[in-house]
Amino acid sequence: MAEAFTDCISIFSVTLFTWVYRNFRLHDLVLKCSIALETAGIILLLFPTGGMDSPFKWYVITPMLVACSHLSMRYSWTLLVSYIVLVLTFCYIFFTPGQYFLWDLVSQNTDLFLVLIVTMMAMQVIGVMKDELKVAKEQANETMDHIKSIYHIMETTSHNEALNLGQVISDYTVKLTKQSRAFFWLDSQEEDAPESSQTGWTVEEEEQLFEVLGNYQKEFREEREPFFRHLPEWGDFLMITVPMTTRFVATIGLQLGPDQSLTGRRWLVQQLIFLAELSAGFLERYELERIESQLIVRNEQNRIANEMHDNVSQSLFGIVYATHSLRQTWCHQPKEQVEEQIELIQQSANQAVRELKGAIHSLSSKKAEA
Repeated sequence: MAEAFTDCISIFSVTLFTWVYRNFRLHDLVLKCSIALETAGIILLLFPTGGMDSPFKWYVITPMLVACSHLSMRYSWTLLVSYIVLVLTFCYIFFTPGQYFLWDLVSQNTDLFLVLIVTMMAMQVIGVMKDELKVAKEQANETMDHIKSIYHIMETTSHNEALNLGQVISDYTVKLTKQSRAFFWLDSQEEDAPESSQTGWTVEEEEQLFEVLGNYQKEFREEREPFFRHLPEWGDFLMITVPMTTRFVATIGLQLGPDQSLTGRRWLVQQLIFLAELSAGFLERYELERIESQLIVRNEQNRIANEMHDNVSQSLFGIVYATHSLRQTWCHQPKEQVEEQIELIQQSANQAVRELKGAIHSLSSKKAEA
């Protein structure tokens, strides 16, 4: 009868606490009270069922698992130590008074304590991995949002606005890596090349930094992988050369903090690799658009030159020839015929002017579009 009553109590307790754990897993205070209450109930349940010989001593694994999964490490270990101390104390006093030493009771239940300790350690490792995965997921989601933003900016940027591409890259390098300072340096001073830019330094510091980077121009061109570089008076940097086949080479870099861990640096390397590949694509496109614009203007210039040679030059040649002929014969021709020839020459000149203006306007329009 007593065993049946005990089984009913245990089943009811398991059902009740399982419901509480499922519905209040986000409420730390409720969880702590419920876990402590269940653990105390398990300890009390040992008294009518044989103390350390009771099978209910294993039921403590459930509240231990819940504590490790949802509560702090300090609370979990405090709960485990308290359970072991209380169980050993009560069982030694009430079930084995004077029969043997406390150490004998501990050695007899080593399997229970080892299982609890190993379970606690395993759950904590799993908890740490879970937290790391959660952080990694949050970083991945945030990175994807930044990627969408930078990709949208790059896609909607016009050819002239692309000159500020360096500022966009340096700004998003700071956002993606969560560092305070980053730069985009281009080893070219040509007017049609994107400008070198930085985020986090002053204008005066920018000039000094880019001057220092210029001393490493040859070394940067030879790098193919992310690399670390210490710049005197500037600190430690993580840099990567943008892989391009264009006339210039770009370098993306960010300043590292003094407490940057190895795992953190690996994550920064991954972010820089992605930024470098993305930047390379947009810089290559910028160069292709620039070359395409030059080809369009050049082809248009050739077309206009051919039209001027075929039309305008012929008209001018006809005007010159007609003027020379009229000069030789105008004194022997009637006045009406001379005026008629002069009017034809004027019409030819006006036609040549219109063709020349059309060619110039077409060329100017092409240049404005490019």
